[in-house]
Amino acid sequence: MTAKERVAEKIAAARALWGTALDLDTLEVAAVLTLGLLLLHAGSVWYLTVPMTVLCIAGFAVRSLLLNPTYWLVIASVTAFANFRNWYTVDNHKFLTTYWCIALHCSLLARDPRRAASLQGRLLVGLCFLFADIWKVLSPDFLNGTFFKYQLLADGRFSWLAKVVAGVPSTAQHVNSLRFAELMAWDSGVMSAPVLGGSRLTLVAQVMTWWTIVIEVLLAAAFLAPWRFLSRWRHPLLICFALTTYAIANVVGFGWLLIAMGIAHCPQEARFTRGMYFACFVFLHLFLIPFRNFGF
Repeated sequence: MTAKERVAEKIAAARALWGTALDLDTLEVAAVLTLGLLLLHAGSVWYLTVPMTVLCIAGFAVRSLLLNPTYWLVIASVTAFANFRNWYTVDNHKFLTTYWCIALHCSLLARDPRRAASLQGRLLVGLCFLFADIWKVLSPDFLNGTFFKYQLLADGRFSWLAKVVAGVPSTAQHVNSLRFAELMAWDSGVMSAPVLGGSRLTLVAQVMTWWTIVIEVLLAAAFLAPWRFLSRWRHPLLICFALTTYAIANVVGFGWLLIAMGIAHCPQEARFTRGMYFACFVFLHLFLIPFRNFGF
């Protein structure tokens, strides 16, 4: 077999594997993605990671558990207990993950589990963005761009964006990090930390602010409103949001969860849409690698 034939054979095998993945049951795919999320991003406390690791491995090993309502009730109980014990430090999407596990449990008790999971996923996504928008609109420091100005200057996840897009020089970023460290030191007597900005900082912060508000309003409307002309935009909007938000902020767990709920709401025959979700999932895990490696 020539090298060209071996490459063609590998391409054909990859296409067959991709086609098989697109033909899998949407509820099972959503369940597998949720288990992967819980295994890798559930949390760090031992009373969550130990039982969750055992439960997730069992779910991967025994396929029937994926669609077992009692199994998902146990998982939801473990995550809910950990969230209750650490409610003051837990990221907000960890609560949403627990709601989704409860939704999977309830869906598997219904006469039509796939339809029930689709409805639960749609409502959770829609309500998540509805309440997120309400909070943003009621927060003056978000509407005026202050929130994203701070994130661009203080959050390391945004450092490459601040440098490349907002025009914040590397020297200014270094000075800012020193001043923030001095401000937050436990024995510091400093009460404020003047920071250095960039030539396009205000503009970039305003664009990020209004882009976030607009796309979240559209998502809430598309997932909650019954009108057909809006519902057709649900999946494109959700994928667009995940790509433009979590590829920058790189909160992989939140993006992962939204993809799982989006796939659960995806019709079985919509193979192209599921393929786009899979591509988005891979992209979120790979997007920031070049920026990390080259020091942006």
